[in-house]
Amino acid sequence: MSDSVKLLEECNKGCNTAVKSMIKILEHVDNEKIREMIDKYTEEHKKLEEKSELLLKQQGKSEKTPGFIVENMISMNTTMKIGWSSEEKKDEKVLEMLREGCEKGIQSLQQKQEEYEQASKESHEIAETIIAVEKDFLEEIDAFYER
Repeated sequence: MSDSVKLLEECNKGCNTAVKSMIKILEHVDNEKIREMIDKYTEEHKKLEEKSELLLKQQGKSEKTPGFIVENMISMNTTMKIGWSSEEKKDEKVLEMLREGCEKGIQSLQQKQEEYEQASKESHEIAETIIAVEKDFLEEIDAFYER
């Protein structure tokens, strides 16, 4: 399998996981501003997932979606971290989880870009776009801490 396909699969899988995580987190969010932010970045990740899926199809491959176990881990992790938090700590836990997700996404994609350095320019560009979106998301998350 080519480096391009491997990098695109990582991009696709990461966006898919991010979307599923944000949808699950939304179940626990009451703050309208946080909901709007999550909705915005869920849509951004959906668009990037679709773009990476299209590029994979052009390479003759299909998207890589996280399996049943990953989906259950997302649900359990979200419930444990947010669902058991006190009402006044819920927003803080939501922001903390979103921050962790962004940081892991950035770190993972940067590592994959190095590992698959022979990937096509197009594959690296979508990875860079995802990283930029994650960094923008982090800035918005940090703005909530400053309020």
